[in-house]
Amino acid sequence: MICTECNKIFRKENLIKKDNGEYRCPIYGCNHFLIEVDDSLMEIVRLFNELNVRTMFCCSGHFHSDTFRCQMMFVQVKDEVDKQLYNVDLYKLHDICEELSKHKDYKDVVKISKISELRLPLSNDPDFSLQHERFSIESIFEDEKDLQERFFIQYRFLNFLTTLIYRIHEIYEAITEEETMTEIHSKRNIQ
Repeated sequence: MICTECNKIFRKENLIKKDNGEYRCPIYGCNHFLIEVDDSLMEIVRLFNELNVRTMFCCSGHFHSDTFRCQMMFVQVKDEVDKQLYNVDLYKLHDICEELSKHKDYKDVVKISKISELRLPLSNDPDFSLQHERFSIESIFEDEKDLQERFFIQYRFLNFLTTLIYRIHEIYEAITEEETMTEIHSKRNIQ
């Protein structure tokens, strides 16, 4: 499980479930919600969180079910408070995913959905919800694959996500470097 605030990873069996069924971060002073993530996606989701990319409904596939599909949803919240925490440009992220999905290693495995609206309720009141924009990355639906082929699909899907993290990180580094150079030039102009 991953804390939605401090981004620390915890094993579910070491945590105490609250009366309302929630798990909370055990770190003193944090106490934020913990989200359950498949073991094979745990570090990937944590890295996306560090890059301010919000994910939801992540699944690395169920090997022994009739159908097999990996998926990860990327979300941009339209709430002003949450936007400050997760400020990734969803449209730019979508473009990066589209470009990467055309690579020979991923084009027959990964499918990218269009960006669309998503409303998530925050309470039992149906009028009280947050509006989101989102898109999904999924492995191409395969229901007649044997176990070995399912592992290979999962491997390639996880490889796609890892490569995506590197691409986002490279973009952030380029932006940071550009901002640093602009700052240096502006200081020189002042002197």
